[in-house]
Amino acid sequence: MSAGSRLFQVRKGTFQTECAYYLYFRVFNKSAAGVQAEMVASVAYLDAAGRLQRSTPLLVEPPHKSSPSFSSYFAIVPPPEPTTRFLATIFLVSKGSVLIDFVKVAAHEIERQN
Repeated sequence: MSAGSRLFQVRKGTFQTECAYYLYFRVFNKSAAGVQAEMVASVAYLDAAGRLQRSTPLLVEPPHKSSPSFSSYFAIVPPPEPTTRFLATIFLVSKGSVLIDFVKVAAHEIERQN
């Protein structure tokens, strides 16, 4: 993906309101030397009509490594509203060129303290 590119997926489902969702992904910075890649990864919750309920963006600036490899990232997303019917994962590249791999969204129970 190069600057100006976007990648997204929308999933319909029933989502657990007592869980936080984690977005996991890996990024490989394939930009030319001296160019700092920059992208935004986001998870958005939408209602049955497709209206945005909440969005959790994460600014990512993947490093250039001396030994080329993927860098792992994750974002913790607050629990969805009970009316959530869709979950969207979105990647927007604003600078440089990147490869995105291993995109996963997983629910994790929230431990309540008394």
